[in-house]
Amino acid sequence: MNTLIEKLELQARENPKETILFDETVTKGITYEDLHELSGKVYAWLKYQGIGREDFILINLARGVLPVVAIIGILKAGAAFALVEENYAPERIEYIRKDCSCKSEINRNAWKEILKCEPLDGHEQTDAHDAAYAIYTSGTTGNPKGVLHEYGNIEECIRSVNYEGNPIISEKDRGALLAPMNFVATIMMLFCVLYCGGSRA
Repeated sequence: MNTLIEKLELQARENPKETILFDETVTKGITYEDLHELSGKVYAWLKYQGIGREDFILINLARGVLPVVAIIGILKAGAAFALVEENYAPERIEYIRKDCSCKSEINRNAWKEILKCEPLDGHEQTDAHDAAYAIYTSGTTGNPKGVLHEYGNIEECIRSVNYEGNPIISEKDRGALLAPMNFVATIMMLFCVLYCGGSRA
């Protein structure tokens, strides 16, 4: 089974002009080719900073296409991500930033720098037990607590979304993101939709 990154690289070669991601501001969507190029810019920006396997990056952007591109670029770098939305309470963002010891942050200002980078092809090899991302709880009873997910969990998640051995998501399907992006289920379904070829709105 290909990894998520390998599958997206394959799609960029075989179906480069197929539109895959949409949001309220990117209404015409971005293609597999666009996703490959933009996530390659994120990968290059991280490499320039010396970011590598298991280094945590905070994604601090509005909900939509950009956080997804950032996630793919971070995974290409073999790094790990924690995700907040830029309208979160500043103290919550700061707590998560410090708690996961982020080496860098992708926010609006960083995105301007990322777009100036030359995209980097390929991706880093990771171990199934390398840290891939941390999801933080709501923190209703105190400070939010991060739950670590490994790279192997991504592939296991994709394998689990099937019925009698066949994927229940296909390239004909469309996924709509309504829940906050820092929910475990949101990230799991995002990975599955991207892997199986469906578009995400």
